[in-house]
Amino acid sequence: MQREGVQMVVVDGPAGEALGVVTIEDILEEIVGDIRGELEEEEPAVRLLENGEAIVRGNVRVADVNRVLGTKFRVVTGYPGSRQITLAIDRNEVHGACGIGWTGLPTLYPHWFERKLVNIVVQASVKEHPDLKRMGVPSALDFARSAEDRQAMELVFSQGLFGRPYVLPPDVPPERVAALRKAFAAALEDKALTEEADKMKLDLDLVTGEELQATVAKLFALPAATVNKAKQSLIYKQ
Repeated sequence: MQREGVQMVVVDGPAGEALGVVTIEDILEEIVGDIRGELEEEEPAVRLLENGEAIVRGNVRVADVNRVLGTKFRVVTGYPGSRQITLAIDRNEVHGACGIGWTGLPTLYPHWFERKLVNIVVQASVKEHPDLKRMGVPSALDFARSAEDRQAMELVFSQGLFGRPYVLPPDVPPERVAALRKAFAAALEDKALTEEADKMKLDLDLVTGEELQATVAKLFALPAATVNKAKQSLIYKQ
């Protein structure tokens, strides 16, 4: 979809017959849950059309799609981390994945992109990556239908901003916190460090302590309904 610049694809059956249409929004709803607008009427999970095609809601259970349309989608679970998932993709054990970090993929799996074996469908992140943006990969946040949906998505995606942060107790003097923040920022601007990172094709992208502190405050101020919506979106329904 991303490579061809299209917003929807037709799903074919085993005999080549068209079973239905899948949009980018459908894929997003599989990642974050229902993102319907507040005034949008509820639609059937799977709606069969007169011409034999079908419209499938993005948050419908995989089991229901298989039962109604005869598809053979199977969600494979049990992989302990992204490293194992990417290896499974490389070995053709699975045919796709959600939530894998972009950083390092072009370095670890350059043949994926040289031979065009994979397509990046959407960026599930609060902050767009410049490489993916140049490739024309859209941000999931652009598909939010309401302010509440966008906030719920930001809550889920914001974990990617934190990485492996260094934290201090709340009673540390402000001047000491400021000194440590300044030192970390200066270290990441060190010429020798950046040159070594370039050689190793590592992506250095500083998120300052001030930015993270502001993000935490923003997330803790979200309404309970928004937090609950984010929680529900993370529950896998077979």
